[in-house]
Amino acid sequence: MELLAEPLKQLNKYLSDKYGTYLDGRAWFRVVFANSQTELRRAVYEDFYGPIFIRSRSEIRETLKYPIFKDCYVLEKLIRIDSNHLELLRREIVTIEEFTYECVWAFYDKDDNPLPVHRKILDFLIHSLLWPIEKPKITAANEQYYKDLEMEKEYEEYLAYFEDKLQSPLFENKQGVFIDSTKLLKG
Repeated sequence: MELLAEPLKQLNKYLSDKYGTYLDGRAWFRVVFANSQTELRRAVYEDFYGPIFIRSRSEIRETLKYPIFKDCYVLEKLIRIDSNHLELLRREIVTIEEFTYECVWAFYDKDDNPLPVHRKILDFLIHSLLWPIEKPKITAANEQYYKDLEMEKEYEEYLAYFEDKLQSPLFENKQGVFIDSTKLLKG
């Protein structure tokens, strides 16, 4: 199965043309292959030779940015990290900058199989991210409105039930006119 509907460079050009770029020319959104994204991380690493433990060492190493995503494409968004968080992150991620790309969607299914990337899917994901559909927030001001709306709905359901199920066969055409019961039995 082909994972890209068109070349990656073309997809990223489409994203920058449609969703724009930052002042320095970097696109707000981009698609990258997860295995190709690396970063320099400061951590304690354990080295093994097969099953044999060699050493534990605190150092800076180049590591995969998305180690949990294998052989799939990732939709990234350019985000700004505020100065307080930036200093904390720099303790671990050496190469982090004020503006960095972060994953907003990985194209793989529930069984970790990679999924294809298409413009329509990208548009749907980005549109959902930029303009989410929110449930109305219930506040003190509109709480009574929602209670009244719910009561009105219940009333209409009961009314429909009584009109359809409990109406006497003597009640003709829902006009408020009773018919002669002898005519009902003959018809």
